[in-house]
Amino acid sequence: MSRRLIVPALTLAVPVLFAGCADDQIVTCDGRAEWGLMVRAVDASTGRVVTATASAEARDGTLVETLQYGNHGGWDGLPAEEGVLVGALERAGTFALRVTAPGFRPWEVAQVRVGRDNCGVTATRVTARLVPLAP
Repeated sequence: MSRRLIVPALTLAVPVLFAGCADDQIVTCDGRAEWGLMVRAVDASTGRVVTATASAEARDGTLVETLQYGNHGGWDGLPAEEGVLVGALERAGTFALRVTAPGFRPWEVAQVRVGRDNCGVTATRVTARLVPLAP
């Protein structure tokens, strides 16, 4: 291929590569992996946070993931002492969640959607309102 053919081809390709990229649409990503699911468990009758004693499972098709408890230092506006259950690390999808804690009925919800943007997943925050077992 001669140089005369390469230059016109590149001249045509460059505008196509940048079409639709206006200066006001520049996105800067920080490169961090993000959790897709953040779950906080509360006592439905008192509002008391019970996340530290809860466990949760997320299902997306055949994928089953046990969420992890973590103190995220007040991340996303939650007080640091509350902690959250997190999962779906950089995984978009539609999840069914099941949250359990001692002294409470299991809590379940379906169709929890975790989306994706230009930088990765967008966190979906869920509050599980657990109903206490009858004494």
